[in-house]
Amino acid sequence: MNLERYLLTAVAALKNDVLPTLPPSPARDQVVNCLRVLTRAAIGMEAVATGCELMVDDATLPQSIRDAFAAGLTAQAIPSLAEEIAVDRSTLAGMQSASQWLSSQPWCDDAALATTARSLLAWERRQRDTRLARMAAAEQSDAAAPTATFSGAKLNETSLLEYLRRQLNNPTLELEGYRSLPGGRTRKTIMFKQTGQADWPEWLVVQCDPPVGYHAFPGVVSQFPVLEYVHRDGRIRSPQPLLIELDPAHFGTPFMIVERMPGSPPSAGINFFAPPPPSEALALDLARQIGMLHSLSVAPVPKEVPVMLPGAAGWAGDLEALIAKIGSVFHGPSLTISAAFAWMRKNVQHVANTVTLVHGDFLQHNLLTDGDRVTGILDWEGVRIGHPGEDLGYMRPMIEQMTSWDRFMEVYFASGGPQFSQAEADYFTLRAYILMLTHIAHSRNEFEAGRVDDIRAAEVGCSLSPLFINCVAATLDKILEREAAEVR
Repeated sequence: MNLERYLLTAVAALKNDVLPTLPPSPARDQVVNCLRVLTRAAIGMEAVATGCELMVDDATLPQSIRDAFAAGLTAQAIPSLAEEIAVDRSTLAGMQSASQWLSSQPWCDDAALATTARSLLAWERRQRDTRLARMAAAEQSDAAAPTATFSGAKLNETSLLEYLRRQLNNPTLELEGYRSLPGGRTRKTIMFKQTGQADWPEWLVVQCDPPVGYHAFPGVVSQFPVLEYVHRDGRIRSPQPLLIELDPAHFGTPFMIVERMPGSPPSAGINFFAPPPPSEALALDLARQIGMLHSLSVAPVPKEVPVMLPGAAGWAGDLEALIAKIGSVFHGPSLTISAAFAWMRKNVQHVANTVTLVHGDFLQHNLLTDGDRVTGILDWEGVRIGHPGEDLGYMRPMIEQMTSWDRFMEVYFASGGPQFSQAEADYFTLRAYILMLTHIAHSRNEFEAGRVDDIRAAEVGCSLSPLFINCVAATLDKILEREAAEVR
């Protein structure tokens, strides 16, 4: 599972993002201590056979030592952290053999054997020095290279100002209030104030794509035209899109600039699992907004927007593909997911072939509000043409903390939303969480394979899967309890 990658990514975040902000203090000393321990533990766990190949190929060494180092190349056992830092799971067997040879052979009085001994000691010294250098490097922060730069790595206040002056042909444009916005694990988001560009709003937001392949959605290339379409409709409170740049040469990844929407997040922090405000009025305003979104014709939607609908096998085929996907990306089995799939197989025939525009992440952490009114719908990263249940099932646990589902759906239907049954609501609530688990697993696997190297991607792999499995379990419990009550 490459557990050492999780440790080393935590080291990078601490030394580049935290350490530079700390003044000399006992707390700073403790962070350095943590860096040393994490790095040392990662070195001890690594499967990389650094230097072992040289020992295997060294014909001057006794065959027993060469064989032991060869065995270490495939060793699986993780030793305790040894006093000698050069000992890890790839070097353990070889060093044990070499140590025994050095202890038992009369090499001190034999020139040829002494040469072999010196070769062994020199090899160990190189391994030790390499690892000690890594320990020292773990304490040296590089504030110019923070860890969270895989999205928009080249974006900063200076590069943004230079780009906008050139792109808008406006040398008088100025920026202020430049700051990163919290939340989001896949992309950099920046808010700033501009002066000098009269036809643009004063406050703006830059959203950068993650690298290609980080997740399944196209990025700003699909978000921007959808925002143009939705903004033209005028009823849905989405930001006005102003500029899109698909050339990654500028900031490291494609990006778009949109207006900053009024209002504030409905709850403290940007947390998927935080309880929503206990406001029925806000829930019903959400029903109006999502109902109007689902009422829009998909015919004018640009071709860049992905279509995520079942093929010839229908929703039953879509379910089997989801089951296969879980099997391919999960590290191990889950009783909860297996039970959910069994229920979904039994009830998939209730899913109608309805098609709408889907936001994909219509929850409180992507909303701005003013009191009981929605003022802004953000993060259109997952926008697509699909089934309205993908939004409604995803929203349902949040909505049921704010009002009854029946009351929410009354307002949804009155706002133009298509028909949607209770059975579909159950099905798509389970599907939404399980689909999220596949995205989490993809992100984790990309991190573990070394294709993504960011503390936020590591955090996804460490913490989110069990939380979403709990969501599946809670939803399934409610469904089964209601079905049992209906039988009684």
